[in-house]
Amino acid sequence: MQIGVYLLVWLSFGISDESQSIGTLCVSRNHSDETCLDFQLEQLPFFENPHEVTSLKISEVDLGILDPSIFESFINLHELTIEDNNFEILNGPFPVLKQLEKLTITGNALDSIYWERESRENRDLHDNGSGFNEKKILKLLTDDAYEALLNGEHAQDIISHLYAENEDFEIDPDLNKLLMTLVEGLEKKADFFPNNAKRNAFVNLKQLKFLNISYNKLSKLNVDVKFVLPNLESVDLSGNLWNCSEHMIWINSWNVFKSRLNETYCGTAAPVLNGIQISRALSLIHKLDLQCPVRCECSLDRVPKSKAIEASAVVNCSGLGLTRLPEELPMDVILTLDLKNNSVSDLRPLASSQFYRRLNRLFLDNNNISSLSGLEGSAWLSNIHALSLQENKLSYIPTYALEDALKRQSGAEIWFGNNPWTCDCSTVSDLQTFLAKHSKNIKDVGFMRCASREGDLNSNKKVTEVALESVCVDESDGTIEIMNLINVALALFTLLLIGNLCYDYYQFRKTGRIPWIVTKMP
Repeated sequence: MQIGVYLLVWLSFGISDESQSIGTLCVSRNHSDETCLDFQLEQLPFFENPHEVTSLKISEVDLGILDPSIFESFINLHELTIEDNNFEILNGPFPVLKQLEKLTITGNALDSIYWERESRENRDLHDNGSGFNEKKILKLLTDDAYEALLNGEHAQDIISHLYAENEDFEIDPDLNKLLMTLVEGLEKKADFFPNNAKRNAFVNLKQLKFLNISYNKLSKLNVDVKFVLPNLESVDLSGNLWNCSEHMIWINSWNVFKSRLNETYCGTAAPVLNGIQISRALSLIHKLDLQCPVRCECSLDRVPKSKAIEASAVVNCSGLGLTRLPEELPMDVILTLDLKNNSVSDLRPLASSQFYRRLNRLFLDNNNISSLSGLEGSAWLSNIHALSLQENKLSYIPTYALEDALKRQSGAEIWFGNNPWTCDCSTVSDLQTFLAKHSKNIKDVGFMRCASREGDLNSNKKVTEVALESVCVDESDGTIEIMNLINVALALFTLLLIGNLCYDYYQFRKTGRIPWIVTKMP
């Protein structure tokens, strides 16, 4: 009987409209057995006695747009399933369905759970009497601030951002009050910001307990979902390729059971995290954010799919005017630390601080480092994969310490260029031997030059091109000359003694007189 009613309603509207699409509709009235039939989505609002429907399932509809208002008459709906269709866009919010506890929107092509409102440039917004209306305010917001507003950041932060970005914008008490009212509307998550360009499609489903939005094309899930659905007990996010970022960290702390979490992954929007299980990715992002040094920027660099292989991150503290190494660093990942263009001079924390044990790539170009003292024999130096000390104040390096480190890390890369190297006999000899042996490790040998000194023949010359004779000749020639003089004197003295002996022997044979020195002997 019920099927006859459905078919009668469907036939009464005809099927000649090519824009309509036939799909499958399964209905349960008053929790009875489910009945399925072919139908056109456009006829759904005309169902007889929709208030009796407790379960509704729509599938195989080949339309790109879904208007959720078609469910408005189904006021006693407990379960709604929209499965295996081609819906890409929601063009409005779901109506108030106070009995709806389970919503499944799976196997579709939705890329957002938000519906678009008029653009903020074209909206006719009211003036609150202070001379500043919402339209003016939203136009003043930069793209970053507007996106932050949509993502639910704190009202006062948004307002501060607004003032900071508009230097000519006078701080007005009435304007500030209006701003707080507008932005706090978003924070409270009740009806949201009254004129947002986007709005959550689930805003009216306050009693929803189970939400399944799996296997769509979703990439973002803003924090407003957490507030829109206060009674939610379970959510299934699997089968989407999420843009795992700091804006989604809240999901890990969301007190809702997340079904099939092991099938929920990050997508290509964050290439480093592509294919990584979402809870693991967000946990790494959260820890990195908490442990990142003040004023520095931290980002994941590599996250292997296997948990057995450690993730790596980059800490960027370049150009901040730092005079010493950061006291703390993230400890849960392998680190690359960029400290270029600062004023750091002391490297001893590298050997002594536990926060540097997982640092294996360090870039200290253009600082005030004059010595590597304290690093000799340290575990940190032995684990280094990359070390750049270009444009510092190094004049000498302990090559014996680096020799030991390069034995442990044969593939390590080191940059020493553009430092004022001392080019004396012992330094040049030692350095040239070291550079020749480790030419594959020292990546900028051609930029290692002797310090600039007026009147020095080797000033600014490449260390590898300095002739040893030019730095060692003076000291060695002086030593050789003294030795030669001593040897000549000893030779002459020896000849003199031999000559005197021969003379005395001749006189003794001729006259029998012994040498006078013998008469003096006791």
